[in-house]
Amino acid sequence: MEKRKGLQAAMGYVQQGKLDQAVAEYHAILRTDPNNCNVLNALGDLSIRIGSKAEAIGYFKRLGEVYRLDGLHVRAIAVYKKVLKLDPLHTEASLACAEMYAEQGLTAEAKLQFQTLADQCVRSGDMFGALEIYGKMLVVEPGHPPTLSKVAGLLAKAGRLDQALAKLKTLEDRLVTAGHADDIRQIYQKTVELLRSQRRGAEATLLTERLASLDPSVAEARLDEALATAFPGGQNHPEPVAGVVRVDAVLDPDVLAGL
Repeated sequence: MEKRKGLQAAMGYVQQGKLDQAVAEYHAILRTDPNNCNVLNALGDLSIRIGSKAEAIGYFKRLGEVYRLDGLHVRAIAVYKKVLKLDPLHTEASLACAEMYAEQGLTAEAKLQFQTLADQCVRSGDMFGALEIYGKMLVVEPGHPPTLSKVAGLLAKAGRLDQALAKLKTLEDRLVTAGHADDIRQIYQKTVELLRSQRRGAEATLLTERLASLDPSVAEARLDEALATAFPGGQNHPEPVAGVVRVDAVLDPDVLAGL
């Protein structure tokens, strides 16, 4: 009963143009019902009319979160789009839309939203943020060659590859867990090629070790290739050991970098 009276009073104030009083009434309702969707939406709209864009975004974000937790993705996306209309570069709203598109199987929409986010990260110099977004894109569309190439390009541009690899562990785990281990292998292989072309042999070696560590069978295959290069014709080279992970234990780093 009190809530209904509060809503009626707030709507009456809005009709009279008394927006501050309306806001106060809505706030009173939120104190007892913090997830009231109608109130959160009304406060967002009122905040826009008052000129408080930041507050409007805050209310719409809360409303979007409520809808999303309730599984009402279509409504949540509509609300997050209101946030993006106020702030086109709002990362959290863009990411939420992309993830919900993906959850609904709307691959094209999800890819477009993810790509927009990745581009923003690249423009702002946030390489690790871009890697995170591209990882999500690959889960939505595994094996997409342009995306794999973009990730490899970002890795090759890193000033410190060892630091980039530490950050990339999250992406690696996500792809392997999702059953897309071949994607991360392709990324590492493409990056090794780029590093070789830039004469960055030590970093190529580091990345090849990481590639081998993903799967013992991959390590053995890479080791066979390396031994064939180091000992043409199979003359007097050691036999590969099953389960080898660190290929540089038996191979010169310069040869390994050439893989």
